Amino acid sequence: LDLKSARDNNIATQKSHSLKLQELNGKFIEEISQLKDETQKIQESHVTEVDDLTNNFNTRTEAAASEYNNTVEELQTEHKDNMINLQGLLDESQSQCTQQELDLKSARDNNIATQKSHSLKLQELNGK
Repeated sequence: LDLKSARDNNIATQKSHSLKLQELNGKFIEEISQLKDETQKIQESHVTEVDDLTNNFNTRTEAAASEYNNTVEELQTEHKDNMINLQGLLDESQSQCTQQELDLKSARDNNIATQKSHSLKLQELNGK
């Protein structure tokens, strides 16, 4: 009886262990499946985050480049306008200088003519 009882206990224990192993194996497979699903979700989330960051980076970079180009264009236009204004002022100054030179030459010529006229009158007066 003892041997039969021990054998029956052994068979019952093996069946029990077999059932526990099957149960643990099922839980293990289920846990692996859940971990795979969670890993997949995390990977998808990271891909979405990377895409969002990339889009944000591209948008901000394009905005900064556009602002830079607009600022450069505005500064170039302002510089061009200033150069045109300066050229206008320079031309006006040169014109005024040329006019002043002509006025001075004319005044000098008038002065010389007046001096000659006075000199002739003085000679006439001295000659009388």
